[in-house]
Amino acid sequence: MPHDESLTDESFTGAVGPAPPAVDPQRLRAYIAQLEEALQAIQSAGIDSVIVGPPGAERIHPVMGADRSFRAIVDEMGEGAAAVSERGIVLYVNRQLADLLGRDPPLVGSPAIELFGAQDRDVVGGMLRIGPGVTGWAEVGLQHVSGTQVPVRLAVSCIDVGGATVRCLITTDLTSFKEAERALAASNAALAEHARNLERANRELAASNAELEQFAYVASHDLQEPLRMVTSFTTLLAEDLGDSLDETTRRHLDIAHDGAMRMGLLVHDLLEYSRVGQGGDASRERVDCDRLVETVTVDLHDAIVAAGATVTHDPLPTVTGMRTGLRQLFTNLFGNAVKFRGDEPVQVHVSAARDGPMWLFSVADNGIGIDPAQAERIFEVFKRLHKPGEYPGTGIGLAICKKVVEHHGGHIWVESQPGSGATFRFTLRAGEGGR
Repeated sequence: MPHDESLTDESFTGAVGPAPPAVDPQRLRAYIAQLEEALQAIQSAGIDSVIVGPPGAERIHPVMGADRSFRAIVDEMGEGAAAVSERGIVLYVNRQLADLLGRDPPLVGSPAIELFGAQDRDVVGGMLRIGPGVTGWAEVGLQHVSGTQVPVRLAVSCIDVGGATVRCLITTDLTSFKEAERALAASNAALAEHARNLERANRELAASNAELEQFAYVASHDLQEPLRMVTSFTTLLAEDLGDSLDETTRRHLDIAHDGAMRMGLLVHDLLEYSRVGQGGDASRERVDCDRLVETVTVDLHDAIVAAGATVTHDPLPTVTGMRTGLRQLFTNLFGNAVKFRGDEPVQVHVSAARDGPMWLFSVADNGIGIDPAQAERIFEVFKRLHKPGEYPGTGIGLAICKKVVEHHGGHIWVESQPGSGATFRFTLRAGEGGR
């Protein structure tokens, strides 16, 4: 365009000169038309230069091809951008910022403060007064034409352009971030509520379990005396009547006596089951499993010798736990190996390997083995895989093992095939500072 198409911040000079002192409607209309033409030229980058400053102190800034290329780049960048004069008047707005505002780009000449929400204008106003060499940052809201606000991160820098102070505004759209932030907050709130519900359920479950264990303990303890009486009196009755008992009556007495004995064993085992974990964390200590296994082997000496069994073990670690419960764990596993033996002499071997903060123990035998389909069922209370009379016991021994291990924060399982022996594996937490 011709060079006379020029504009100043305070007033227009050249072809677009100062407003005439007399109010002449025709000249005023022509003056306004010239102003509009100049503004459109600036917005479309269709001018060669801009004169900034009051009359007598004008500064000319050429708008060459390189400047137009730069403006094209700014228009296409992913951030909103604007240039603001020292008086806070918008000199330039790129397409991205116009889109964020929901308006067309012709925003030149409007107060920059009006681009933002009312609640943020004090903050923005302060940022528009920062000096050269300083960059200010804030999260504010752009005032969208619809009345809503668009959250943005605003950066304001002050630069000197040929002696004129210009502030550059860069806005980053935070809409997606804020939506994700709200979604995360909602998710965290739901997770916290779920955690509270889970904690409440755990407390209720713990209270219920404590009540059940107390009931089992009391019931088992109180049942022992009447069962002893039944056993004692059926024995005395058989002895007193002696040969006078006919075969049917003696069989009935034997059935009653055997039933009372089996019930006594069930009550005893139920009492042992209910006692697992009593004492809590206060009774936990460092337990040397080498010595523990040797102690259990001595406890079961008679049964081991009677079965011709051999119990061996690798060097075993020290763990943190309740000595009584762990002793019961190895006693039950060794007892099962002796009880469920095959034709070959019983061999039991204990080993352990480190698994992170836990020790993985293995108790292997060469007994009759277990059907893999029953691998979980055998750890349930009073679940037996054999008919009564085939093997002694009540079916609670492995349930006690499971309860002991879980009370120590571990897990127990079995690997076996019928006729190929069984390997019981369980994890226990390593002793603090131990091997």
